[in-house]
Amino acid sequence: MGRVLLALCRIRPFGRKAFWLLLFVFCGTGPDRVFVNAWSVETRSTAPRSPGLSPKFPRGSDFLRELAEELNHRGLDYAEKGLYDEAIENYKQAIKLKPDDPVLYNNRGFAHYRKGLHDLAIEDFNAALRLNPNFSLAYKNRGIVLTDKGQYALAIADFDAALRFQPDDPLAFMNRAFAHYKKGFHDQAIEDCNAALRLNPRLAQAYFNRGLAYAEKHLYDLALEDHNRAVRLQPEMAVFYFSRALVFERKAEYDRAIKDYDRAIELKPDYADAYNNRGYIYYTKALYDWAIEDFTIAVHLNPNAPAPYNNRGVAYAGKGLFERAIADYDKAAALDPKLTASYTNRANANFYLGDFKAAARDYERGLRTDPSDIVSAIWLYLARERSGKDGAKELAGFASNLGLERWPGPIVSLFLGKAAPEQILKHIEEGDRRVKRERECEAFFYIGQYQLLRGKREEALRLFRKALETEQNNFIEFTGSKVELNRLVTNRQ
Repeated sequence: MGRVLLALCRIRPFGRKAFWLLLFVFCGTGPDRVFVNAWSVETRSTAPRSPGLSPKFPRGSDFLRELAEELNHRGLDYAEKGLYDEAIENYKQAIKLKPDDPVLYNNRGFAHYRKGLHDLAIEDFNAALRLNPNFSLAYKNRGIVLTDKGQYALAIADFDAALRFQPDDPLAFMNRAFAHYKKGFHDQAIEDCNAALRLNPRLAQAYFNRGLAYAEKHLYDLALEDHNRAVRLQPEMAVFYFSRALVFERKAEYDRAIKDYDRAIELKPDYADAYNNRGYIYYTKALYDWAIEDFTIAVHLNPNAPAPYNNRGVAYAGKGLFERAIADYDKAAALDPKLTASYTNRANANFYLGDFKAAARDYERGLRTDPSDIVSAIWLYLARERSGKDGAKELAGFASNLGLERWPGPIVSLFLGKAAPEQILKHIEEGDRRVKRERECEAFFYIGQYQLLRGKREEALRLFRKALETEQNNFIEFTGSKVELNRLVTNRQ
């Protein structure tokens, strides 16, 4: 019943079975960058390069062509060094001398893209294609920019065009695979990666990309095979280890995932996402101090990212340091006011501190974003009841739009008086051993709350102890049971 929220590259949530709402970062070098894309620029011409501009050249068309070629070469040199302003200026001067050369527009488009000027880049590629409608490279490059703008259908059309004019280009297949992947067309992405690998069997990025598509289809063994091939071909690529760690995580092979994050960090010491994700795994293993250390490093490396603050708050909460957790949730919410996870986590922390009114405010805020969140609806009900208000009518309102037959729906029925505790316990027998233990933790906590609201403190104590016996330490209900047990024992003394 717990939840995991994935952010940054925003691929897919693993499901709803972790303590609090952790932000898990998927692979890539920037927002929505999952596949490794290959950019291309028109390389230097086969004409010999002049060592410099010579005053001996004749003042005619040959001289202008030579000068434009030299300016293009300079632009390429600057672009290779990451000096894109200088590259753009040289391409601009070259275009003045040769306004009918599509290569110059293509190369300037590349520099504009690298500066994040996507619309200017598209204008340049449009100009290149007006001059040469068969220019495969310009189609391919424009397709990459369109992909980054989220215009995947247009991007795929451009990659189709690029492949019509150059059907043996493995990078065009690989980039089209990325666009297919982003549209959720995983089978087409795999087919494109297959085509790229037929053309170049040593293209590590194609194995990596295909592995990601397999992972989205839950074919984790195939995904792992492809990641292994990519690592063998390019063992210095930190992102390959980062992504393989995600596959190991999905296979619940946490120690192997940690080793891959270790290697990714060794190759890229400023890899904030790797620290964040390794911290996540440390958290799931109840290694809270190690998790806090990793999240703190991620915060220092990327202080404007909300995920590490949120996750460090979760780790603090695991240690029972709820005030420190709330401070981190506050920071995460300030950085991203739309981040529902930070509000829900802060609500949980306030609930455990006994500030039920503050908890209710944050549960309400989260439910405005996602009214189908049955877990938050239950906790909002508990916060209302524990603060002396009637939460049943509000819970019934949420329940009218939710299916209560499947777990945790029966918990809602319990609090609405439509089911007895004995009926709830029958539901924990469903599923495999792991699911049974999870539901035991949840059921004992919620029935304990049910009894507590009716003044049956001793029965509540017994149920909270039984919840702790399940050892589901990454569940909010486990922490809730621990807090309630301490609160009841303290009040008894």
